[in-house]
Amino acid sequence: MNGTDDVIFKKHCILTRRAQKMRKLVTKLFYGTLLMFNAGCLVASSPTGSITLKAELEKRVLVAGSRQDALIRITVCAPETPKVDKNKARVNLAVVLDKSGSMGMQKKLAKAKEATISALNMLREGDIFSLVVYDTNVQTIVPATEISAAGRENIISQIRSITSNGSTALFAGVSTGANEIRKNAGGTFVNRIILLSDGLANVGPRSPQELGRLGASFIKENISVSTVGVGSDYNEDLMTALSQNSDGNFYFVENSRDLPLIFSKELGSALKVAAKSINVKIVCPDGIKPKGILGHECRINGNTIDINFNQVYSGHEKSLILQVEVPPQPDGASNEIAKVELDYSSLDGKNRFSRHQLVNASYSSSKKKVVSNINRAVQAEAAVQRSNVMREKAVKEADRGNYDEAQTILKNAAVELKKVSKETKNKKLEAQAEQLERREQDIQESKTNKAKYKTVRKRIKGESYQLRNSQLYQQSK
Repeated sequence: MNGTDDVIFKKHCILTRRAQKMRKLVTKLFYGTLLMFNAGCLVASSPTGSITLKAELEKRVLVAGSRQDALIRITVCAPETPKVDKNKARVNLAVVLDKSGSMGMQKKLAKAKEATISALNMLREGDIFSLVVYDTNVQTIVPATEISAAGRENIISQIRSITSNGSTALFAGVSTGANEIRKNAGGTFVNRIILLSDGLANVGPRSPQELGRLGASFIKENISVSTVGVGSDYNEDLMTALSQNSDGNFYFVENSRDLPLIFSKELGSALKVAAKSINVKIVCPDGIKPKGILGHECRINGNTIDINFNQVYSGHEKSLILQVEVPPQPDGASNEIAKVELDYSSLDGKNRFSRHQLVNASYSSSKKKVVSNINRAVQAEAAVQRSNVMREKAVKEADRGNYDEAQTILKNAAVELKKVSKETKNKKLEAQAEQLERREQDIQESKTNKAKYKTVRKRIKGESYQLRNSQLYQQSK
């Protein structure tokens, strides 16, 4: 081999090694993607970031020869985005403040105004702000206005001039706030109403069912209502119905000094929205019966379940526990038990993205194999959602005056959480169990102090709501 041939041969060897490395890299990427798919996590790159869909069985191997319920955790997640992100959604915020006579007591209105100003100061130029106040009547103090450096001080002056008097026209106040939102509801805006009240709605529609229907109409327009109840006299069933049906947050504030922090957290969540108009659709094949979502109301149409969310936040997960009934299958069999479809919009609303995942189960007569294939993370989440169902059941019993039965329900729920905490080595479940034990004690004390139950009820409802809806900020005492 002469010198020239030697050089050519060496170059050929180098290229061959590079080709082999490239082939290994491509193969690794291919199988890595395949493994990620089989693990149940589909990742999609989009202008909104990488939204993931993950569907996992609690028991990857089910008991053969038995009709049974299977639990599937469905998780929609958006990654944490950089602090400086030019693609972040603009916020279209309407604050709706109760300024009835009771708000003048214990400096509640003063703290509410301070909280509104702190929220306003978090908004960026180009965001939209409006302020509606209500007592017996409704007044728009600040119509929908694009934030500018020059206009901010004028808005703050208007906020500080609000005084309290009159009754509580809550329904009309929220409806007027929604009208201000609608002026700029399109495009890249995240549409959010923050409603604050310390009392019962006593002017106009006032039932939880009526406010729930109002919230359901808002979600169709991509408007969320987050409600803030102050003190012990507001109707938490009404407030949670409005928030739940519009995919908003709910806060119980025992002391008005916490209002600035609550408003700051709430607006912070709006600034973190990564995708909008979320639809999760679950389709079960013939023979598999969908029974619902633990702790959630949902539409079941034959073998299909639909559930909608207004938004998902960056660095945050939305989780659901799906329950399906599976018919008996022989040892060694495997089958599909659900198809999960995710559909969502980019922040500007111009693009829709969709993902899907099949959920398959296998069956065994071996108890050891069934137990060894339990997904402990899903088991823990399912236990939390079951405890929330028990919380709601305890409240219903206490409402009837059956305090002993309510205590028993809470005690059993705490025992179950501690048991699952040991099995899964999940310390958070132990903390949840301790919280339930505190509520059991609260119910005990309510037997001789009926006024206390008003506050206890709000604590329980608030904790249940926040856990059920994967709420970003939770406050508990």
